[in-house]
Amino acid sequence: MSNLFLNIERCFALQKHVYTICVLLQILVLIGCDSTDDEFGSRRIDFQLVPIDSIGIETGDSCYVFAKIYDACFLNPDRIAISDPRFQEARIFSRSGDYMYSVSAIGNGPGECNYPDDLACLNNGNLLIGSYYDRKALVFDTSFVFVREILFDNASSPFKLQPYGDSSFAGMYLFHDMNSGGNGLARWHDAAEPEYVYIENSAPIDMDYKYQVTTSLCYTVMSDTMLWVSEYSTDEYTIDCYAPDGSIVQTISVPYSEHGKSEDFMRREIERARLNYIEATGSDAGFNINLIRTHRAISDLAMDAEGMLWVRQGFAEDAPIYDIYDDGGQYMYSCEVALPCWQEVNRWKIVIDEYGYLAIPLNPEMYPLVYILEIREIGH
Repeated sequence: MSNLFLNIERCFALQKHVYTICVLLQILVLIGCDSTDDEFGSRRIDFQLVPIDSIGIETGDSCYVFAKIYDACFLNPDRIAISDPRFQEARIFSRSGDYMYSVSAIGNGPGECNYPDDLACLNNGNLLIGSYYDRKALVFDTSFVFVREILFDNASSPFKLQPYGDSSFAGMYLFHDMNSGGNGLARWHDAAEPEYVYIENSAPIDMDYKYQVTTSLCYTVMSDTMLWVSEYSTDEYTIDCYAPDGSIVQTISVPYSEHGKSEDFMRREIERARLNYIEATGSDAGFNINLIRTHRAISDLAMDAEGMLWVRQGFAEDAPIYDIYDDGGQYMYSCEVALPCWQEVNRWKIVIDEYGYLAIPLNPEMYPLVYILEIREIGH
């Protein structure tokens, strides 16, 4: 079932002016980038990821109505999995958007969880469902029959899971002691103890939880066993390639100047933090935040079907922009994600893997859905 073209029709009929504003904002961003001292202002965008279909509707058949979409991934060229932790299930759709199956076993026993969030397709075709809340990772076979699970303690339950090797997976985790804490990156196979720990970044704990930001990183798995990793930085654009033994075998480093956040961007950050504070405490009494006023250089990494490394610019405030590198670290081109404007969204999760491209609005104004994207060359 597709709802994309109905949305587009609504967009043109009711909000034509929004498109004009979006284009003008993109032009202003490009002009602003040209004034920096690094090379990113001169990088021309030659490709776009554009939506061609969508999964999710506002009302109607419950198989297509979502409460909150946390993650999505391709299982194969014709299957897409979408997690909805509020409905406590992962749903399977065809690439054309037809509902196929639901993986839902609510509870605390083997094969059960209450809050499915992270999704990944292991390299043997099995579905991996991670639940940070339940402190477990569950594996289902290609027929969605439960195979096994790993139980974690609260401090090391991994998130942002990706397939590694034949049936292992990589992921990030939070850790802390009395005075410090941070983010780690490791890989697991069939036990809670990591098979290998690549990185543990630590900083003194602060009341704003800024230490979780400044120790964060992004990563992607290359060629099944190599990892590209970028650690948090506001003044360096660097990605390291890790071998299975943890040694760094390659580095991409590009001259980079700090990019300050706009006032509007910081207002959105403050409001998001305030809402999270209310959700955690019940009110905004005592809420206070000390913002980091410069963007991180790199906000995400991904690997496509051709082995190209996609690097998301952390300083692009509007449409997401990726720099694409070949497996030798050579810059190839840049690609912008052309996002729909028919509902107000300012936070997007982009999924890029060997089978295609997906976009998930993380704070949709009206209702959750997943866009299926395709890449197109821009004619200059």
